Amino acid sequence: MLKTRVITALVLLAILLALLSVNSFPVFAIAATVFFAAAVWESFRLFGSKHPIVGAAVWTAAFIFLAFRSVFSDVALLFVVCASIWAVRLTPSLQSVCHRSMVLAIVF
Repeated sequence: MLKTRVITALVLLAILLALLSVNSFPVFAIAATVFFAAAVWESFRLFGSKHPIVGAAVWTAAFIFLAFRSVFSDVALLFVVCASIWAVRLTPSLQSVCHRSMVLAIVF
């Protein structure tokens, strides 16, 4: 498992470095969008979503809309958007993990 992750990371790093050497914003924006879509899809799969491709499509569309409107020129707004997405998506999963951990701690 670790070997696969290391190989994947090296391949993605090589792709990213090649894209950065091109020095073209549209090429980099397309690559960032593809990486974002893959990360969101993987996140939805890990959280057990029934339709991960739909969630990935929605969040990628939101990413494209916000990124190309230049809304992210303000760092505070970017932080609020990212923290909101994290809170909405991850907090319910953390509660179930914490609950299971407390039950295991009480049992053992």
